[in-house]
Amino acid sequence: MRSLYGYGSSGGYEGDAAGEAASEAPAGPPPNSTLRLLDTTACTRISDAALTWLGARAPDLEVLRLSLCDQACLTDKGVAALAGGCQELRAVDLRGCTQLTNAAVLALAKHCPLLEDLCLAGMGNIDDTALAALAKAPCAATLTRLDLTRCVRINTHSVQKLLASAPRLAMGGGDGGGLLALTLTAMPPADVAALKTAFPAAPIRYRQIVLRDPAAPALEPSFRPPPPDQQFAARKVFARYGSAAGAGTAGKGKAGAKKKK
Repeated sequence: MRSLYGYGSSGGYEGDAAGEAASEAPAGPPPNSTLRLLDTTACTRISDAALTWLGARAPDLEVLRLSLCDQACLTDKGVAALAGGCQELRAVDLRGCTQLTNAAVLALAKHCPLLEDLCLAGMGNIDDTALAALAKAPCAATLTRLDLTRCVRINTHSVQKLLASAPRLAMGGGDGGGLLALTLTAMPPADVAALKTAFPAAPIRYRQIVLRDPAAPALEPSFRPPPPDQQFAARKVFARYGSAAGAGTAGKGKAGAKKKK
C-alpha cells in the first residue's frame, strides 16, 4: 500500500484504520514498508503512539498530512518520533495543530534533510526559534514551500535569515511552484514590502487582514478528495469544515455517495 487516507476519522468510522492499526499492531521489527503518503486530516484518534509506531514501520514515508489534528494526545513527542524514523519526508502538513510547539519543527529540521513543503499555518506556539532551525538545517537547501499563515509570533528577522539560507524558497522553487505565506504573522506591511524588494523572486503571499476575533479558529483544510475506494468518512469532514471548489461533489465513495431514485 502506497497511500492511506483517513479524513475526519473518529469513533465509529472506517477511517479509524490508521489509528487502529498503529495502536493494535503487535510490536516487532520494522517490516519493509511501501507506504509513501499518509493523510489523517482531522482524524481525532491519531496520537503519539500512532506516530511512534509509524516512525518505526514506515521508513519510506514521503508525504504526511496531519492537518487539524489538534487533539491533546498528539504532541511534539509523537512528531519527533515519526521524524526520526521517516527521514525521507518531503512534505509535511501541520495546519491547525495548535498544540504543537517549536520542538516539532526542530525535530523535522533535524531528521528530514529532503523536506520541500512544510505547512505550519495556525501554529501560534511557534516563533523565530523554529525558523532559525530550518535555516541551519540541511533541508534549507530543498525547502520550496513554507506556509506560516497565522503564525503570530514569527518576525521579520527570522524570515530574512531563512530566505538567505534557502535558495529554492528565495527563488520561487525554480519552476514557479514555490510559496512563502506570511499572512497574519507579526510582520508589518512595511517589512513585507522590504522583504519583497530584497528577495524579488521569492513567492511571498501576504494579505492585510484584521481579525474580529483573534481567538476564533480560522483555518479550514484545502481538500484534495482521494479516490472513492480510499476515501474514509469524508462526509463528516466536509459537513464540518466545508470544501474547496468542486471538492464537495468529487470522489463520492462510501462516505458521500447518494442513492439514485
